[in-house]
Amino acid sequence: YTRRAHRMTNPSLYGAFADHHGGEACANIAPLQQRVADVEEELRRARDDVERARAEARVEINDASAREAAAVADRDAVWKALRTQLAEAAQARAAIETERAKTAAELVDAKAALERAETTTTMATAPEIAALRRDLELADRKKVELQRRVDELSNVVEDAERRVEAAARDARDRRDAENESRAALRERAERATDALAEKEERLSQLQLRLIASESELEM
Repeated sequence: YTRRAHRMTNPSLYGAFADHHGGEACANIAPLQQRVADVEEELRRARDDVERARAEARVEINDASAREAAAVADRDAVWKALRTQLAEAAQARAAIETERAKTAAELVDAKAALERAETTTTMATAPEIAALRRDLELADRKKVELQRRVDELSNVVEDAERRVEAAARDARDRRDAENESRAALRERAERATDALAEKEERLSQLQLRLIASESELEM
Protein backbone atom coordinates (compact mmCIF):
# COMPACT_ATOMS: atom_id res chain seq x y z
CA TYR A 1 0.00 0.00 0.00
CA THR A 2 1.98 2.91 -1.31
CA ARG A 3 1.69 6.64 -0.87
CA ARG A 4 0.55 6.84 -4.52
CA ALA A 5 -2.21 4.29 -3.81
CA HIS A 6 -3.25 6.32 -0.80
CA ARG A 7 -3.48 9.39 -3.00
CA MET A 8 -5.75 7.53 -5.43
CA THR A 9 -8.05 6.17 -2.74
CA ASN A 10 -8.23 9.37 -0.67
CA PRO A 11 -7.82 12.23 -3.16
CA SER A 12 -9.67 14.86 -1.12
CA LEU A 13 -7.90 13.95 2.10
CA TYR A 14 -4.51 13.89 0.41
CA GLY A 15 -5.24 17.17 -1.38
CA ALA A 16 -5.89 18.91 1.93
CA PHE A 17 -2.79 17.33 3.45
CA ALA A 18 -0.67 18.29 0.46
CA ASP A 19 -1.99 21.84 0.44
CA HIS A 20 -1.19 22.21 4.12
CA HIS A 21 2.23 20.57 4.08
CA GLY A 22 3.11 21.87 0.63
CA GLY A 23 2.59 25.43 1.78
CA GLU A 24 4.57 24.65 4.91
CA ALA A 25 7.42 23.19 2.81
CA CYS A 26 7.40 26.22 0.53
CA ALA A 27 7.61 28.44 3.57
CA ASN A 28 10.60 26.39 4.79
CA ILE A 29 12.35 26.41 1.42
CA ALA A 30 12.27 30.17 0.92
CA PRO A 31 14.53 30.96 3.90
CA LEU A 32 16.82 28.12 2.86
CA GLN A 33 17.05 29.51 -0.66
CA GLN A 34 17.89 32.92 0.77
CA ARG A 35 20.50 31.43 3.06
CA VAL A 36 22.04 29.54 0.14
CA ALA A 37 22.16 32.76 -1.87
CA ASP A 38 23.73 34.60 1.06
CA VAL A 39 26.34 31.90 1.57
CA GLU A 40 27.08 31.80 -2.16
CA GLU A 41 27.73 35.56 -2.06
CA GLU A 42 29.82 35.12 1.07
CA LEU A 43 31.70 32.33 -0.67
CA ARG A 44 32.34 34.52 -3.71
CA ARG A 45 33.78 37.23 -1.48
CA ALA A 46 35.86 34.63 0.36
CA ARG A 47 37.26 33.34 -2.94
CA ASP A 48 38.10 36.92 -3.90
CA ASP A 49 39.83 37.37 -0.54
CA VAL A 50 41.83 34.19 -1.05
CA GLU A 51 42.91 35.19 -4.55
CA ARG A 52 43.78 38.68 -3.37
CA ALA A 53 45.76 37.33 -0.41
CA ARG A 54 47.59 34.85 -2.63
CA ALA A 55 48.34 37.53 -5.23
CA GLU A 56 49.61 39.93 -2.56
CA ALA A 57 51.69 37.14 -1.06
CA ARG A 58 53.19 36.27 -4.45
CA VAL A 59 54.00 39.93 -5.17
CA GLU A 60 55.46 40.51 -1.71
CA ILE A 61 57.48 37.29 -1.82
CA ASN A 62 58.83 38.19 -5.27
CA ASP A 63 59.66 41.70 -4.06
CA ALA A 64 61.28 40.27 -0.94
CA SER A 65 63.32 37.87 -3.05
CA ALA A 66 64.45 40.74 -5.27
CA ARG A 67 65.34 42.83 -2.23
CA GLU A 68 67.20 39.91 -0.72
CA ALA A 69 69.13 39.31 -3.95
CA ALA A 70 70.07 43.00 -4.11
CA ALA A 71 71.05 42.95 -0.44
CA VAL A 72 73.18 39.85 -1.00
CA ALA A 73 74.91 41.54 -3.94
CA ASP A 74 75.53 44.68 -1.87
CA ARG A 75 76.71 42.62 1.07
CA ASP A 76 79.07 40.60 -1.12
CA ALA A 77 80.51 43.80 -2.60
CA VAL A 78 80.96 45.34 0.84
CA TRP A 79 82.48 42.17 2.24
CA LYS A 80 84.85 41.87 -0.73
CA ALA A 81 86.03 45.46 -0.26
CA LEU A 82 86.35 45.01 3.50
CA ARG A 83 88.20 41.74 3.17
CA THR A 84 90.56 43.30 0.63
CA GLN A 85 91.16 46.22 2.97
CA LEU A 86 91.61 43.82 5.87
CA ALA A 87 94.10 41.66 3.97
CA GLU A 88 96.07 44.68 2.75
CA ALA A 89 96.20 46.20 6.23
CA ALA A 90 97.23 42.90 7.79
CA GLN A 91 99.93 42.42 5.16
CA ALA A 92 101.22 45.96 5.67
CA ARG A 93 101.19 45.50 9.43
CA ALA A 94 103.16 42.26 9.13
CA ALA A 95 105.74 43.96 6.90
CA ILE A 96 106.09 46.89 9.29
CA GLU A 97 106.36 44.58 12.29
CA THR A 98 109.19 42.77 10.48
CA GLU A 99 110.85 46.10 9.80
CA ARG A 100 110.30 47.15 13.41
CA ALA A 101 111.96 43.97 14.66
CA LYS A 102 114.88 44.65 12.34
CA THR A 103 115.08 48.25 13.57
CA ALA A 104 114.94 47.09 17.19
CA ALA A 105 117.89 44.80 16.48
CA GLU A 106 119.73 47.69 14.83
CA LEU A 107 118.96 49.82 17.88
CA VAL A 108 120.43 47.20 20.18
CA ASP A 109 123.53 47.01 17.98
CA ALA A 110 123.85 50.81 17.95
CA LYS A 111 123.60 50.98 21.73
CA ALA A 112 126.19 48.24 22.09
CA ALA A 113 128.52 50.00 19.66
CA LEU A 114 128.13 53.27 21.54
CA GLU A 115 128.84 51.57 24.85
CA ARG A 116 131.92 49.92 23.41
CA ALA A 117 133.12 53.20 21.97
CA GLU A 118 132.65 54.95 25.28
CA THR A 119 134.28 52.25 27.42
CA THR A 120 137.02 50.89 25.19
CA THR A 121 140.63 51.41 26.26
CA THR A 122 141.36 52.84 22.86
CA MET A 123 139.11 55.88 23.07
CA ALA A 124 137.06 56.66 20.00
CA THR A 125 137.26 60.12 18.66
CA ALA A 126 134.56 62.62 19.50
CA PRO A 127 133.24 62.67 15.90
CA GLU A 128 132.96 58.87 15.94
CA ILE A 129 131.05 58.92 19.21
CA ALA A 130 128.81 61.71 17.90
CA ALA A 131 128.11 59.66 14.77
CA LEU A 132 127.23 56.65 16.89
CA ARG A 133 124.89 58.78 18.99
CA ARG A 134 123.20 60.06 15.83
CA ASP A 135 122.77 56.50 14.58
CA LEU A 136 121.29 55.53 17.93
CA GLU A 137 118.86 58.46 17.92
CA LEU A 138 117.91 57.75 14.32
CA ALA A 139 117.25 54.08 15.10
CA ASP A 140 115.22 55.06 18.14
CA ARG A 141 113.10 57.53 16.15
CA LYS A 142 112.63 54.96 13.43
CA LYS A 143 111.49 52.43 16.01
CA VAL A 144 108.98 54.92 17.47
CA GLU A 145 107.67 55.77 13.99
CA LEU A 146 107.33 52.12 13.06
CA GLN A 147 105.45 51.45 16.29
CA ARG A 148 103.08 54.31 15.48
CA ARG A 149 102.44 52.88 12.01
CA VAL A 150 101.87 49.41 13.46
CA ASP A 151 99.34 50.87 15.90
CA GLU A 152 97.55 52.73 13.09
CA LEU A 153 97.36 49.63 10.94
CA SER A 154 96.18 47.60 13.92
CA ASN A 155 93.34 50.11 14.31
CA VAL A 156 92.56 49.79 10.59
CA VAL A 157 92.48 46.00 10.87
CA GLU A 158 90.25 46.10 13.95
CA ASP A 159 87.90 48.61 12.30
CA ALA A 160 87.66 46.46 9.17
CA GLU A 161 86.94 43.39 11.30
CA ARG A 162 84.20 45.28 13.16
CA ARG A 163 82.68 46.43 9.86
CA VAL A 164 82.74 42.88 8.50
CA GLU A 165 80.97 41.65 11.65
CA ALA A 166 78.45 44.52 11.45
CA ALA A 167 77.75 43.74 7.79
CA ALA A 168 77.22 40.08 8.66
CA ARG A 169 74.81 40.99 11.49
CA ASP A 170 72.92 43.39 9.23
CA ALA A 171 72.62 40.72 6.55
CA ARG A 172 71.33 38.20 9.10
CA ASP A 173 68.82 40.72 10.49
CA ARG A 174 67.51 41.57 7.02
CA ARG A 175 67.28 37.91 6.08
CA ASP A 176 65.38 37.14 9.29
CA ALA A 177 63.02 40.08 8.67
CA GLU A 178 62.33 38.92 5.11
CA ASN A 179 61.71 35.36 6.31
CA GLU A 180 59.27 36.63 8.97
CA SER A 181 57.47 38.74 6.36
CA ARG A 182 57.12 35.78 3.99
CA ALA A 183 55.94 33.55 6.83
CA ALA A 184 53.29 36.11 7.83
CA LEU A 185 52.05 36.34 4.22
CA ARG A 186 51.87 32.56 3.90
CA GLU A 187 49.96 32.36 7.18
CA ARG A 188 47.52 35.01 5.96
CA ALA A 189 46.95 33.11 2.71
CA GLU A 190 46.46 29.86 4.66
CA ARG A 191 43.90 31.51 6.96
CA ALA A 192 41.99 32.82 3.95
CA THR A 193 42.11 29.35 2.37
CA ASP A 194 40.84 27.74 5.58
CA ALA A 195 38.02 30.28 5.81
CA LEU A 196 37.11 29.53 2.20
CA ALA A 197 37.00 25.79 2.92
CA GLU A 198 34.68 26.39 5.89
CA LYS A 199 32.34 28.53 3.78
CA GLU A 200 32.32 25.91 1.01
CA GLU A 201 31.39 23.28 3.59
CA ARG A 202 28.56 25.46 4.89
CA LEU A 203 27.30 26.00 1.35
CA SER A 204 27.38 22.26 0.63
CA GLN A 205 25.35 21.54 3.77
CA LEU A 206 22.78 24.21 2.93
CA GLN A 207 22.50 22.99 -0.65
CA LEU A 208 21.88 19.46 0.59
CA ARG A 209 19.17 20.72 2.94
CA LEU A 210 17.61 22.71 0.10
CA ILE A 211 17.63 19.69 -2.21
CA ALA A 212 16.06 17.55 0.52
CA SER A 213 13.34 20.14 1.14
CA GLU A 214 12.59 20.49 -2.57
CA SER A 215 12.38 16.70 -2.87
CA GLU A 216 9.88 16.57 -0.03
CA LEU A 217 7.83 19.29 -1.73
CA GLU A 218 7.68 17.31 -4.98
CA MET A 219 6.56 14.10 -3.24
